[in-house]
Amino acid sequence: MIDEEDLASTVLTFLGASFGYERTVPIEGTSFLLFTRRETESEAKFRPKTVRRWVLLPQEWVFTDRNQEVLVLGKDGKRPKGGGLVALQSSDGTRPPAEFQEQGIDFVTRKFPGDLELYLVRSLIGALLTTKGLESLGLPAPL
Repeated sequence: MIDEEDLASTVLTFLGASFGYERTVPIEGTSFLLFTRRETESEAKFRPKTVRRWVLLPQEWVFTDRNQEVLVLGKDGKRPKGGGLVALQSSDGTRPPAEFQEQGIDFVTRKFPGDLELYLVRSLIGALLTTKGLESLGLPAPL
Protein backbone atom coordinates (compact mmCIF):
# COMPACT_ATOMS: atom_id res chain seq x y z
CA MET A 1 0.00 0.00 0.00
CA ILE A 2 1.24 3.49 -0.84
CA ASP A 3 2.31 5.65 2.08
CA GLU A 4 1.76 9.35 2.88
CA GLU A 5 5.33 10.29 1.97
CA ASP A 6 4.99 8.89 -1.55
CA LEU A 7 1.61 10.59 -1.95
CA ALA A 8 2.96 13.97 -0.87
CA SER A 9 6.05 13.82 -3.08
CA THR A 10 4.51 12.62 -6.37
CA VAL A 11 1.57 13.60 -8.55
CA LEU A 12 -1.24 11.67 -10.17
CA THR A 13 -1.46 12.01 -13.93
CA PHE A 14 -5.15 12.09 -14.78
CA LEU A 15 -6.87 13.51 -17.88
CA GLY A 16 -3.44 14.54 -19.11
CA ALA A 17 -2.88 16.85 -16.13
CA SER A 18 -1.14 16.63 -12.76
CA PHE A 19 -3.26 16.30 -9.62
CA GLY A 20 -1.77 16.72 -6.16
CA TYR A 21 -2.67 14.62 -3.14
CA GLU A 22 -4.99 16.48 -0.78
CA ARG A 23 -6.05 13.99 1.92
CA THR A 24 -7.26 10.51 2.75
CA VAL A 25 -11.02 10.21 3.21
CA PRO A 26 -12.58 7.21 4.99
CA ILE A 27 -15.96 6.30 3.50
CA GLU A 28 -17.91 3.25 4.66
CA GLY A 29 -14.79 1.48 5.92
CA THR A 30 -12.68 2.10 2.82
CA SER A 31 -9.83 4.60 2.51
CA PHE A 32 -10.13 6.88 -0.50
CA LEU A 33 -7.47 9.27 -1.72
CA LEU A 34 -8.54 12.74 -2.79
CA PHE A 35 -6.43 14.45 -5.46
CA THR A 36 -7.07 18.04 -6.47
CA ARG A 37 -6.21 20.56 -9.15
CA ARG A 38 -7.22 24.13 -9.96
CA GLU A 39 -7.19 25.30 -13.54
CA THR A 40 -8.59 28.00 -15.75
CA GLU A 41 -11.62 26.72 -17.62
CA SER A 42 -10.79 28.43 -20.91
CA GLU A 43 -8.28 31.14 -21.64
CA ALA A 44 -10.26 32.03 -24.79
CA LYS A 45 -13.17 33.40 -22.75
CA PHE A 46 -13.38 37.08 -21.83
CA ARG A 47 -13.66 36.22 -18.13
CA PRO A 48 -12.39 32.66 -17.68
CA LYS A 49 -13.46 30.81 -14.53
CA THR A 50 -11.21 28.91 -12.19
CA VAL A 51 -12.42 25.32 -11.96
CA ARG A 52 -11.61 23.00 -9.08
CA ARG A 53 -11.23 19.39 -10.17
CA TRP A 54 -11.15 16.53 -7.70
CA VAL A 55 -10.39 12.84 -8.27
CA LEU A 56 -11.49 10.35 -5.60
CA LEU A 57 -9.88 6.90 -5.77
CA PRO A 58 -9.71 3.84 -3.55
CA GLN A 59 -6.31 3.90 -1.86
CA GLU A 60 -5.61 0.33 -2.95
CA TRP A 61 -5.90 1.38 -6.63
CA VAL A 62 -3.06 3.95 -6.50
CA PHE A 63 0.58 2.95 -7.04
CA THR A 64 3.89 4.62 -7.74
CA ASP A 65 5.33 3.87 -11.16
CA ARG A 66 8.64 2.04 -11.49
CA ASN A 67 10.66 5.24 -11.42
CA GLN A 68 8.48 6.71 -8.65
CA GLU A 69 8.00 9.87 -10.69
CA VAL A 70 4.20 9.78 -10.85
CA LEU A 71 1.28 7.90 -9.37
CA VAL A 72 -0.58 5.45 -11.60
CA LEU A 73 -3.91 3.69 -11.29
CA GLY A 74 -4.29 -0.04 -11.05
CA LYS A 75 -7.72 -1.26 -12.06
CA ASP A 76 -9.41 -3.17 -9.25
CA GLY A 77 -6.34 -2.75 -7.05
CA LYS A 78 -3.95 -4.68 -9.33
CA ARG A 79 -0.58 -3.05 -9.88
CA PRO A 80 -0.28 -2.18 -13.58
CA LYS A 81 2.42 -4.00 -15.52
CA GLY A 82 4.98 -1.90 -17.26
CA GLY A 83 4.82 1.55 -15.54
CA GLY A 84 1.16 2.21 -15.74
CA LEU A 85 -1.62 2.69 -18.21
CA VAL A 86 -1.63 5.56 -20.67
CA ALA A 87 -3.75 8.56 -19.68
CA LEU A 88 -5.99 10.63 -21.92
CA GLN A 89 -4.54 13.65 -23.66
CA SER A 90 -4.45 16.97 -21.81
CA SER A 91 -7.81 18.57 -21.23
CA ASP A 92 -6.47 22.11 -21.87
CA GLY A 93 -9.13 23.51 -19.56
CA THR A 94 -12.02 21.79 -21.33
CA ARG A 95 -14.42 19.62 -19.41
CA PRO A 96 -14.40 15.88 -19.96
CA PRO A 97 -17.67 14.18 -20.84
CA ALA A 98 -20.05 13.08 -18.06
CA GLU A 99 -18.75 9.51 -18.48
CA PHE A 100 -15.30 8.59 -19.73
CA GLN A 101 -12.54 6.02 -19.39
CA GLU A 102 -9.12 6.89 -17.95
CA GLN A 103 -6.25 4.44 -17.50
CA GLY A 104 -8.61 1.54 -18.23
CA ILE A 105 -11.15 2.56 -15.54
CA ASP A 106 -14.69 3.86 -16.10
CA PHE A 107 -15.30 7.27 -14.49
CA VAL A 108 -18.22 9.62 -14.11
CA THR A 109 -18.18 13.38 -13.59
CA ARG A 110 -20.39 15.07 -11.00
CA LYS A 111 -20.63 18.85 -10.71
CA PHE A 112 -20.97 20.68 -7.41
CA PRO A 113 -21.54 24.31 -6.43
CA GLY A 114 -18.51 26.59 -6.58
CA ASP A 115 -17.24 25.35 -9.95
CA LEU A 116 -16.18 21.97 -8.54
CA GLU A 117 -16.03 18.83 -10.66
CA LEU A 118 -15.58 15.48 -8.96
CA TYR A 119 -14.38 12.44 -10.89
CA LEU A 120 -15.50 9.11 -9.43
CA VAL A 121 -15.00 5.46 -10.34
CA ARG A 122 -18.30 4.52 -11.95
CA SER A 123 -18.71 1.22 -10.10
CA LEU A 124 -18.27 2.98 -6.71
CA ILE A 125 -20.57 5.95 -7.24
CA GLY A 126 -23.42 4.45 -5.19
CA ALA A 127 -21.28 4.30 -2.04
CA LEU A 128 -19.53 7.63 -2.56
CA LEU A 129 -22.49 9.90 -3.21
CA THR A 130 -24.40 8.83 -0.13
CA THR A 131 -25.09 11.32 2.63
CA LYS A 132 -22.19 9.89 4.65
CA GLY A 133 -19.84 9.93 1.67
CA LEU A 134 -20.66 13.56 0.85
CA GLU A 135 -20.25 14.55 4.52
CA SER A 136 -16.83 12.89 4.61
CA LEU A 137 -15.81 14.96 1.60
CA GLY A 138 -17.41 18.12 2.99
CA LEU A 139 -19.67 18.47 -0.04
CA PRO A 140 -23.36 19.28 -0.56
CA ALA A 141 -25.51 17.27 -2.95
CA PRO A 142 -24.30 17.42 -6.57
CA LEU A 143 -25.95 19.79 -9.07
